[in-house]
Amino acid sequence: MVLTIKTSKEKWVVMKCDRGEEYINMLNLTDETCQRETHTRQTGYEFEIVYSLVKGVLAIRKISSNHNHQLDGNLAGHAVKRCLSELKKAKVRALDGQGLVPKDILCILHKEFANSHSTAKEIYNELVVVRAEELKGCGPIEVLVELISCFDYFNKVQLVEGAIDCVFFMHQSLVSMCQTFGTIFLLDYTYKTNKFDMPLLNVVDITSTYATFNTGFAFLHAENEEAYAWVLEQFSKVVTPKVLCTGQELALMNEIAQVFSGCHNILC
Repeated sequence: MVLTIKTSKEKWVVMKCDRGEEYINMLNLTDETCQRETHTRQTGYEFEIVYSLVKGVLAIRKISSNHNHQLDGNLAGHAVKRCLSELKKAKVRALDGQGLVPKDILCILHKEFANSHSTAKEIYNELVVVRAEELKGCGPIEVLVELISCFDYFNKVQLVEGAIDCVFFMHQSLVSMCQTFGTIFLLDYTYKTNKFDMPLLNVVDITSTYATFNTGFAFLHAENEEAYAWVLEQFSKVVTPKVLCTGQELALMNEIAQVFSGCHNILC
């Protein structure tokens, strides 16, 4: 059983069972309007213990009602025991800064804190708070543009009515490499499967030993000829490829013929 503070004053405190309250249906849902089957751990049977402080001694003054559910040996079932302490939050943030994934962070917490009952959900919740603090009210794509502008990246940004429409960037070390190996490039595009909710165009280079490496990246507002034309124009400021390998994206193929007229476009 886990007790939490219900009310307290200077010389007395009322403790209650953390599962003893009534479930509050905030949305007034019924069995017909509820979209999924849900349950509550609240028992609706109030159990309280009243303590008072007399001459420096904490004494039990009253025990109201009977406890109406079995004692749970697994404290992970109680939200109050799963919560992260300030020390654990600091540890989670430090491990996240080192690039560890939530499951590894959780494993380390259980090893370093013997009485830790936290689950992966608490780790993810804390990381959500961290990301919100990092964004500082801005969108993820705005933060990305700020970061690549501060570090050693060749980057171009297209704005439409003050909003970010397209972003193209590549590290300066990769600029020299793609100029050295500037014959064949692969252009691969993905759909909105990232936190920026924008299609990603990935530029991959091939070396003389047939090794491949990521050269440049572009986030687009849409997969159309206008967006592809802008990206290819930015890419042309770095290198003029002889061969571009793409999928069967007609809009991209059309713009390759316009921007790189002497380039061979083959399908992969």
